[in-house]
Amino acid sequence: MRAMLFAIACVVCAAACNRSDDKLASRVDALEKRIDALEKRGPAAARPAPPRPDPNVTYYLPVVSGDSVRGPKDAKVTIVEAFDFACPYCARSSPVVEQVMDKYKGQVRVVSKYYVVHPDTATLPALAACAANEQGKAPEMEKAIWAAAWKLDPPPNFDATKLGQASLEAAAKDIGMNLDKFRADMSGDACKQTLTRQAKEVQAVGVNGTPWFFVNGRSYNGPRTADGFGAAIEAEIQKADAALKTGVKPEDYYATLMASAKKSL
Repeated sequence: MRAMLFAIACVVCAAACNRSDDKLASRVDALEKRIDALEKRGPAAARPAPPRPDPNVTYYLPVVSGDSVRGPKDAKVTIVEAFDFACPYCARSSPVVEQVMDKYKGQVRVVSKYYVVHPDTATLPALAACAANEQGKAPEMEKAIWAAAWKLDPPPNFDATKLGQASLEAAAKDIGMNLDKFRADMSGDACKQTLTRQAKEVQAVGVNGTPWFFVNGRSYNGPRTADGFGAAIEAEIQKADAALKTGVKPEDYYATLMASAKKSL
């Protein structure tokens, strides 16, 4: 620190060689006092990392009206994904989720929770997906949004204009939606409340970024590949099979997990 002070003093001296010695001494003295104060303060305390959900704990992530759901209600494994349409890692995860759905057809369902972390660009598409859900077409709308806004062939390319109102309405028309109802639902209070609810649900259990996955309520921290998810899914299928042998109905299995799930960190 003192060496730094000497270097600074030299610079000041060189820059102010035409000034009086008294003024120069005063400036050096002021610098020394500031450095003394910094040394007494010590190094800045590192900001603690936010708490993360424990992958060995089952967390409360209910499936309710307003959530986009792909897959059967009696699926043995429910994957909840918190994501944002402007998130590149979410875009890259989307085809992996499709691969998982295909591989475990009938055994896995995927529930979308729109967690907007890029409000300027991702709020409108989240509202659009919610509005599509009101017409039973949320999965189709999600797929259309990903395909329009993101080109994943290297290098990935993002077109934010495809998340604008005009492009979203064009996508809604292409998938056969009632545009008047779509517009009304996008701008209505119900979808805004759905986004607020979903954000609160995932934040309560430690989500602070996207994408974030929970497999039967457990935070998934493995590789975002079909094989990575497959290992977690197969372990959960074994647990589900054991529970079903005790008399739990397949359509009630996830609800039984949620009944005893932890609601916050």
